[in-house]
Amino acid sequence: MADRLQAMAVLTSRSTVEWYTPPKYIGMVREVLGTIQLDPATSLMAQEWIKAEMFFTKEHDGLAQNWKGKIFLNPPFDDTKKWIAKLVEQYDLGNTIEAIALINSNLGYKWYEELWRMFPVCLVKDRIEFICSTGEKKGQAKRGQTFLYIGDNPDRFSGVFKQIGRIILP
Repeated sequence: MADRLQAMAVLTSRSTVEWYTPPKYIGMVREVLGTIQLDPATSLMAQEWIKAEMFFTKEHDGLAQNWKGKIFLNPPFDDTKKWIAKLVEQYDLGNTIEAIALINSNLGYKWYEELWRMFPVCLVKDRIEFICSTGEKKGQAKRGQTFLYIGDNPDRFSGVFKQIGRIILP
């Protein structure tokens, strides 16, 4: 019981935005994209299993960089809107070819709901058990998550991600 309470305290805490995507989901991202050429919001630890060809950590300030190629993005959840705006901008500029982003399900926020009108999304049916900065799993996330797809192959995205949630197409 104490472990469970500690896990909940960590997952509901605002003391960190360092929550890494588990390898299971990275495998699904690779199945859709083929490769991950850039992870613009990551850490050295997460790259142990993400293995992007190129990546930006906090020290590189991913928001200040160009994002080229096939992108996987799990942005800091305290500033998601800014990161998604950058992703859409880079896609519109032609820098980003294809992308998958993992974000909190933010029902009731206009910017989030507008994404559904523009891009395919997968509303994950089970809460993801993220990996924390110590490398340990700390229980399920407090909120639900969404995978957002940007690119020319929505059928492939839908085919792969329908196994973990509900697909909504624009």
